[in-house]
Amino acid sequence: MNRSFFVALAMTWIFFSLGPICCADEAPTTTNRWLVILCSLSGDEEHERKLNQSVKQIVASAEPVFSVPPTRLRVLVGSSETASTIPDAKPCSRGSISDLFSELITKSDVDSEYLFFIIGHAHLDGKNSQFNIDGPDIDQFEYAKLVEKLPGKNQLHWIGLPASGFWIRPLSNPNRTIITATEPDLELTATEMPYALGDILSGTASHSKLEDIDGDGQVTLLDLYLAVNIEVHQRFVSEEYLPTEHAQLDDNGDGRGSELQEPFLPRAEGDPPLRKSVRKVTDGDLARRFRIGVPAIVVPDSGAKD
Repeated sequence: MNRSFFVALAMTWIFFSLGPICCADEAPTTTNRWLVILCSLSGDEEHERKLNQSVKQIVASAEPVFSVPPTRLRVLVGSSETASTIPDAKPCSRGSISDLFSELITKSDVDSEYLFFIIGHAHLDGKNSQFNIDGPDIDQFEYAKLVEKLPGKNQLHWIGLPASGFWIRPLSNPNRTIITATEPDLELTATEMPYALGDILSGTASHSKLEDIDGDGQVTLLDLYLAVNIEVHQRFVSEEYLPTEHAQLDDNGDGRGSELQEPFLPRAEGDPPLRKSVRKVTDGDLARRFRIGVPAIVVPDSGAKD
């Protein structure tokens, strides 16, 4: 037998001994990851319907997209009346948020990962972005103090609130991906991001979908961020509105968000040139390493359309 035969035989043995290789559209299996949804008071029936739909879409994506089993999913939403419409949800208040973090501290360890999705309404009080919940509100600094107590360091905080850009600096850490719907500026109107996020995760978005958008051969948290922002951008374009939210991502711990979506947004003839950053952007590396799955579930909207 010649040498090439033995080389081929050895390569075949190595290939099969490695076991199956995960496809790009499959999230890695994990049992040490938590997913938490915090949703504000709705304010009116229309926002209640839309926010509840987004919460249900995120819940449905927990296992197929984020590889989080139902036993590690926690939902705090609106008031007790709103919570009664979502399985296993509890009202969102300072007390229930404190109890939730106490549970996470008790049941997790240094290897745990956390995915927090905070959606709904907020308002700016001076430099404090107040998350509107049942009872006294909670601001970004109070939330950051709770987060510091978690034993696991790898964290996602996706904050789809008005005035959410102010949450970046107190939360920033090299082991955290911070995503906000707005800049740390006067972007105070209700945001489209929570609804775009829910539709992308459920595969029902009109203008974008979760796929390998950045072309690195895998589907990651960065692709989800890009897909959501393409969807938000196109919704403003289709309604002929000027954008009132500019999402930010910070995952290098410098406390400054980046608009990584800019080069990926569809551009029409006559659009102004892309804004050039005056600093070297190093955000996105941590988000790019967080692999997720592609939506395989559609959550029907039980309410009336806009």
